[in-house]
Amino acid sequence: MLEPLLRTLGLGLDVSSSKALADSLDQAADDSYFNKLIRILATRCMTQAVYLCSGDLTPPEFLHYGLAAALYTHFTSPIRRYAESLLVALLVRHETTYIWKLQQTHSYMETDICSELSSMCMCLVVHLSSPCGYA
Repeated sequence: MLEPLLRTLGLGLDVSSSKALADSLDQAADDSYFNKLIRILATRCMTQAVYLCSGDLTPPEFLHYGLAAALYTHFTSPIRRYAESLLVALLVRHETTYIWKLQQTHSYMETDICSELSSMCMCLVVHLSSPCGYA
């Protein structure tokens, strides 16, 4: 849908790799408003970033398209770095509690906890990125 529209404007959209996509989007750099608009349209359908337990997925399921990297440890946005710092602090605190010891025999709890912390961090990201801190 986006690709045919851009073609009518003389712009191509190459999605064969993240680098090719970035180069395609850079074609409209002369008009900053239009460039921002097509970047939003092109990336809106991408999967939202989440924290995950890598052991729960096969490697192809947790590749990072935007970074074109097989392995990575954190989000790239500064606002998401705060969420990651918070997550690390929560995990360190969690490690000192009895629940952490229970995980040695109940691995499913690790996934549940990671999933819950991911949801909390993403809510925090949305909250902090909205005007005046209100979602």
